[in-house]
Amino acid sequence: VKTKTQATATASGICFLCSLAAFTLVALDQKYTKGLQTRLDLPTYAYVAKYKTYFSTSVWECLEESQYLQHLSGIRVAEAFSKIVLSKVTLGKLLSNAPVIIAALSSGFIALYHCVSLLRVLQANQFKFRRASIGATSGSTHVKGVLRFALIVLFGYFCGGKGFGRDTIVMESLKDYFGRARPPSSSEMRSLAFPSGHTNGASFFVGTLWTLMLPNFFDGVKRSKTKQVLQVVLLDGVSWCLWWACLVGATAAGRVASEKHWVSDTIAGALFGVLTTSILCKACIRTETFISKHK
Repeated sequence: VKTKTQATATASGICFLCSLAAFTLVALDQKYTKGLQTRLDLPTYAYVAKYKTYFSTSVWECLEESQYLQHLSGIRVAEAFSKIVLSKVTLGKLLSNAPVIIAALSSGFIALYHCVSLLRVLQANQFKFRRASIGATSGSTHVKGVLRFALIVLFGYFCGGKGFGRDTIVMESLKDYFGRARPPSSSEMRSLAFPSGHTNGASFFVGTLWTLMLPNFFDGVKRSKTKQVLQVVLLDGVSWCLWWACLVGATAAGRVASEKHWVSDTIAGALFGVLTTSILCKACIRTETFISKHK
């Protein structure tokens, strides 16, 4: 356990330093040199402008003539519900929001599993909490799961991008400081552009799901071939990096393709999400260590 904790602490420390350095470079470029704006943002904006209509099309219109909708045609309730929901969701919105929603809901369901399992452990121990504290019994994994989710919600509320539907305090402060306007054709003018709140939220919630919630969840599941396969597919070093890159990349692509953000906005948002996740990992380790020493 100590070896795994030390490895997590080391990895989170490295991620913190690397993401901090990278975010600082992007931020300095945005504030002073504008190199990324000239070489990356403007050319990309000119390119994606050609496909704006496609990403502004609703998902329902894209699926209207597909085999899937033909199957729904005989089920009036399903067809009506699908049309109401999917007609309001564009491809750009789907890419922008789906990864955040999937990651946040997954963490929530895992936390619910830990809550129910912890109640069972406490009931078996006649509700003596000390016997189910961290490192004491089989309930330790579930205590960690509940604790980690609580910290994720706390951190997410203050610096989790738009994971809660609006810019957090940290995001608003950063956007006000840099004062960068959104692309000229953007219809979203309620807030500024740099860094991207959606991409930051995706980076944070996907990162915390893969680094905190999923590893602890698998620790509480009985050994089986399915568990081993899932651990390799989801939690192997290369695998989880690919999952993170795909999900966060989807959000970034959706924001850029919808002309809501410049590319460098999404890069900064993703890096700040990694920075926040690494800080949260450190906080979790310190909190769990403190509780285990004072149980």
